[in-house]
Amino acid sequence: MPTVFWSSATDGLPSRVRRRSCWRKAAYFPRCRPIAVLSAGEASMLSMADRELVDRDPGLPGLELLLDPAALLDFLRHRFAHLVLDTLTSIYLRYKPGTSCVAGFALSVNGTPTWLTFTARPRDAADKLAKVTQKQGIDGPFGAGRILFPELALSMACFPNDPQLKRLWRVASAEAQGPLLAKLGLPREATIIPLRYRPGRRFVAQVRYQDQPVAVLKLHSAESYARALDAAQIFASSGALKIPEFLSCSDRHGAVVSRWVSGVAARATPENARQIGWALASLHRQPATGLRRLTLGEQQASARFLASDIAALRPGLGKRALALADAISSALDTGTEPVALHGDCHLEQFLLQGTDTICVDFDEAVSGPAAWDLGNMLAHLMADGLPKAACDAFRDALVDGYRAQGGSLSMRDLDAQMALGLLRLATRPFRERQADWPTAIAAMLAQAEALCPVTAALQDCPDDPAMPQLGAALDPVAVTRALAQAGYGGRVEAAHLVRHKPGRRCLVSYALRDSDGRAFTAFGKIRAKGADSRSFAVQQELWNNGFGPDGQSGARVAEPIALVPHLAMWIQAKVPGKAFSTLTCDAGDAARAIAALHKSGVRPLRRHMIADELAILDQRLTMLAERRPEWAPAVADIRHAAEARAGCLLPVAHGPIHRDFYHDHLLHDGADLYLIDLDLLCLGDPALDIGNFNAHLTEWALRAWNDPERFADWQRQFVRSACRENPAIRPENIAIYEFLSFVRLLEISDRMPERQASAPALLELCQAHVHTLPLYRRSPQ
Repeated sequence: MPTVFWSSATDGLPSRVRRRSCWRKAAYFPRCRPIAVLSAGEASMLSMADRELVDRDPGLPGLELLLDPAALLDFLRHRFAHLVLDTLTSIYLRYKPGTSCVAGFALSVNGTPTWLTFTARPRDAADKLAKVTQKQGIDGPFGAGRILFPELALSMACFPNDPQLKRLWRVASAEAQGPLLAKLGLPREATIIPLRYRPGRRFVAQVRYQDQPVAVLKLHSAESYARALDAAQIFASSGALKIPEFLSCSDRHGAVVSRWVSGVAARATPENARQIGWALASLHRQPATGLRRLTLGEQQASARFLASDIAALRPGLGKRALALADAISSALDTGTEPVALHGDCHLEQFLLQGTDTICVDFDEAVSGPAAWDLGNMLAHLMADGLPKAACDAFRDALVDGYRAQGGSLSMRDLDAQMALGLLRLATRPFRERQADWPTAIAAMLAQAEALCPVTAALQDCPDDPAMPQLGAALDPVAVTRALAQAGYGGRVEAAHLVRHKPGRRCLVSYALRDSDGRAFTAFGKIRAKGADSRSFAVQQELWNNGFGPDGQSGARVAEPIALVPHLAMWIQAKVPGKAFSTLTCDAGDAARAIAALHKSGVRPLRRHMIADELAILDQRLTMLAERRPEWAPAVADIRHAAEARAGCLLPVAHGPIHRDFYHDHLLHDGADLYLIDLDLLCLGDPALDIGNFNAHLTEWALRAWNDPERFADWQRQFVRSACRENPAIRPENIAIYEFLSFVRLLEISDRMPERQASAPALLELCQAHVHTLPLYRRSPQ
């Protein structure tokens, strides 16, 4: 078994470490407090809230076990009866409904502590589960370092096996530590003391030499290493503000080393607050060159994503959280000049040495509004339970100190950023497995609402002058009456706003019951410029000619329910299909489904020519170059290449095309395939649909797995099948449209916060295609 270095002695460590040490045969996790420490004989039972969550997500069969440490301990004891397993400590939890749950635990095995990381997946995620046994790993106390429990779609990795931190094994072996330390310019004889481990993200350790702390060693995932390295070198000590000195790094190991600093832990007192405010003003004056810009749009988008996370955990709080997110988005200051930010500012990031203030841990550094740092610090204090009077006193002193050193911020923006910080922290009680986490989440929402009041309009219905009928569209009685006028005999039992793009369109979900008593879900599509009668008519035509219940065409579409002009809406039934997967959807079947649309004979009024495609591309590339001036030369090359490739398109007869065909718009229900979201259906080159589908698959593979070739075999088969199904399709045109779609996706990836991390890699891929066109590898020949 590899040696894992844990320390039960906290003497000699800074007080900020000692006061939150969670030894008990585990490790020190300063921000992941040990929760649910369970030993032999303790009873286990899911809380009512956890039980409701598990029941809502049956697609993750391993979720229940990961939320019940006592049951998990019994499960492991049963599977590994030859081992003495004790003291299971939950230290980390990351949950994505319907997709995955990653849980970290500390466990004593035969008296020796170790870390375990469990990942729960859906039962049909066979490709991800298979990787567990395919990858080589370092053996652990359970035998293999990676173990799969297929009946639960659950995998277990024993430290130091971590696919994102591939060099972690070097800190777990006494023999490998010396060479690693030497490579990083540290004494070979030094000792590595683990401090914090976030599976798949980051490992933090103290390096001690001759019984003295000398450095902080961090190992990062490939995704976060470059950003952490830049941040470690951007900031410098200035006057009374002290920044840990950057010592060394290793690209191969994803390692960043900074000098260890000692000091007295900052406390939540007005005196400390004034000193920290002064230090933050000095930090914010430093050059922000090289830091990623945190835009207003990203902040607003993050508020919506955070609200959706709360809604996934507690559906009853969903509407309230979304209303709060909208209120925060409206209150954020739009005219603030960006400054260099710490990015993850809270009290534990500051140590004091007399009049000097030490600021540590810049891994999340960005440039953005000054109130982001101050608001985040105050939000942490509120979330940690600091009494309101003490929090108000700390806030006043913090702002005074900040302004005394020349810092500038508006109090309205500070309130909004505090509310946003509370929204970021709202799911922490669940992640830290607090006994009554629903109450704690609701309490944080209440604190945020006091800072950023939610108006009645936001609580009931978005205020959108371009769509004044939105209130009626969310009223079940009004929609039931409208359906009756349109000739549909049924009633609406509930309405829920799913998506809203102010001034443009929105999507409403309806719980419908037809005249036969059948209950089902339907979606209403509302446009500011009026009901899309053309899309409704085309979908009706498809439904009545082979794309309906019998599916004779080889594909199906959603049932069109009614056109409601006075509500600027048309309604269609929700299809029963599941999300696309290359494992469950054969490439030939996918090709036949889209070919059915291409050969359907419908004649939409709209046309989409190559000139239209280039106009869209030109607009997007212009926006990208404005947002990313450092990318302007590369964008210019890509724009020129796109125009040149477009000029090489071979002439074909135009027919009906989806125009936005990609994996999210192809669902399957057993043998039935559904084409959804036909709003852009028009006449065009059918090669566009094939190229667009493949481009989206490649972008998805790059973003999710950092492997653009992940689906290459499936894509090649898809192209071959598409050309067989429709001989009019030219493979040369497919390759060109695939490149044009890549370019469009580049701008989208840079604009969407959840995709921005992969945008630089997508830029490199586009640049590679400027000089060569490897997309021809998918030619059917």
